[in-house]
Amino acid sequence: MLERLERQTQRLTEMIADLLDASRLERGRMTMSPIPVDLRALVSSTVDEFRPRAPDRAIELSLPDQPVPVTADPQRLEQVIANFLDNAAKYSPGRAPISVRLEGGPLARVSVADRGIGIPRDQQRRLFERFFRVTTEEARRIPGWGWACTSAG
Repeated sequence: MLERLERQTQRLTEMIADLLDASRLERGRMTMSPIPVDLRALVSSTVDEFRPRAPDRAIELSLPDQPVPVTADPQRLEQVIANFLDNAAKYSPGRAPISVRLEGGPLARVSVADRGIGIPRDQQRRLFERFFRVTTEEARRIPGWGWACTSAG
């Protein structure tokens, strides 16, 4: 029971932080602190930290064998990846797996895929608008705020 309470408290803390970030972004006061980061390690630890939020979900993680060095703000990257994982868990059925893949190279790419309800093509252009939510009947039944911080990554 205490573990569950701690997870819920952490989730509320993260939601408040997202709202504060949205406010900072809107006022032009969002700060980024880019540093050298091993994206491979960051993606792996973010997925590990997310697993207790969705204990019944299989999260398939595909990482390159070698580190993937990037210069970025690790806190913002974690925030973006965690938001995608949260949405994947929320909008896909039951125990459907979530796939997380990192591709290295000159341009690193992180992808999070699920088997969820999807986003209608005519609404995809609005995907990164702050607080945008898909307007299908199925999506309306799922609680959420939409994307709280569009420029976090």
